[in-house]
Amino acid sequence: MDKVSRRLFLGTAGASIALAAAGRRARADGIEGQTAKDPNNMTKGEKKHVPKITVKPGEPVEVNVVVGEIVHPMEEEHYITWIDVYFDGKKLSRTTLSPEAMAPCVSVKLTPGKSGMLTVVEECNLHGVWKNCVEIKAG
Repeated sequence: MDKVSRRLFLGTAGASIALAAAGRRARADGIEGQTAKDPNNMTKGEKKHVPKITVKPGEPVEVNVVVGEIVHPMEEEHYITWIDVYFDGKKLSRTTLSPEAMAPCVSVKLTPGKSGMLTVVEECNLHGVWKNCVEIKAG
């Protein structure tokens, strides 16, 4: 391989690696996140970060999310920056939070009669991205 061809090859390979890494970051901002290692025996940190999801059937289906079984603090130095809600992998909403006067919670209304996986992903400014999922069954 001559030097020009090798240089072109290496440049193209580098661009491909950068695009692949960007794709991983996009997935990390979507559905990936930390979860409780044992949901029946969560650590104190997990209890503050894993989103708690409550689903109330009806028309519409009401979904309420609070970050943490022990509600996460919302202080200038430690707070939840955003909460995303997905249904079957498609983003329904993003709520951006501010520590000044907001609680780490969100509510969304879903169309009744649909079954699928509801995923909530949130980001703590100190402890990263966390998620939780619940299956919703039509009926």
